[in-house]
Amino acid sequence: MPVIGHRRLALAALFVLATWPAAAYEFRHGEAKLVFRVPDQWSIQRSQDGLVAQDELGRLQFQFQLLPHIDANLALADVRHAIGQEFGPLAAVQEERVKRNGLSVFAMEANGRYGDQPVRLWLAIVESPSKRQGLFVAFVDAEAARRYGDQVRRILAGVGPAKDPPAEKPRQRRN
Repeated sequence: MPVIGHRRLALAALFVLATWPAAAYEFRHGEAKLVFRVPDQWSIQRSQDGLVAQDELGRLQFQFQLLPHIDANLALADVRHAIGQEFGPLAAVQEERVKRNGLSVFAMEANGRYGDQPVRLWLAIVESPSKRQGLFVAFVDAEAARRYGDQVRRILAGVGPAKDPPAEKPRQRRN
């Protein structure tokens, strides 16, 4: 193989390693039948209703909670009210209702305030396969929004239905 071929191969290998996804913690919620991943380096606290995670620098807060609502519009109204109380009036940067990974999703990115500090907030309400609503909220101080935005969007875009493990097939006996 010519030298140029080895260099191309080495560059291709470096590119693959550089773009290989970092290790991730996979969270499965049994009742909601949802699965998503957050980076392994984050501190993670699980609860019966969901998960609270924080990045390794302590700047980004990420939460998942299963809501008691079955109706998506009622869930959205209650969440908007609760989030508004916590983060003040929100200025939506982007809002959409979409289908992602076969699930109905309301997603919003907005600016708000946490106390006296400006923050960027990402919110998603996902209708789970069990027809319950899952709430995802992430927020970070406004200065760090650019740094974390793509990462939060990737996590939210990766939310999907949790597959049941395959059933074991009975072994057939040979005579």
